[in-house]
Amino acid sequence: HAVFGQERFIVVSQRFQVERALYIAQRLGMQAVGYVAPDKDGNTLRIRLRESGARVKVFIDLLLGVRPRFLGDPVAIGPERTVPMDTSGNVPDTITVE
Repeated sequence: HAVFGQERFIVVSQRFQVERALYIAQRLGMQAVGYVAPDKDGNTLRIRLRESGARVKVFIDLLLGVRPRFLGDPVAIGPERTVPMDTSGNVPDTITVE
C-alpha cells in the first residue's frame, strides 16, 4: 500500500500468483479479492518449480519482516472504489475462478 495507498484491492493474475498475493495481503492486514486469469502457458515443470521457491521465500520474508526493495514513486488511484462484500459485510478471502 506504500505505492498505491490502497488497503483494499483486487488481484487478477495466474492462480499461483493470486494465491500468493492473497496470502501476503491477509498477513499484512489488507483486504483483497482474487480473480484467476486463464493460464496460457499451461502448468509446466519450470513454472511449478519457480512457484515452489517463491512460496517458501514469501513465508521466510513475512516471518523475518523483509520489506520490498523497489517500491517506486507513489501513484494516485483516484476516488475510493467499492469492493464486493459477502453477506456478512466482509471482503471475501477466497479465490474466484472465472
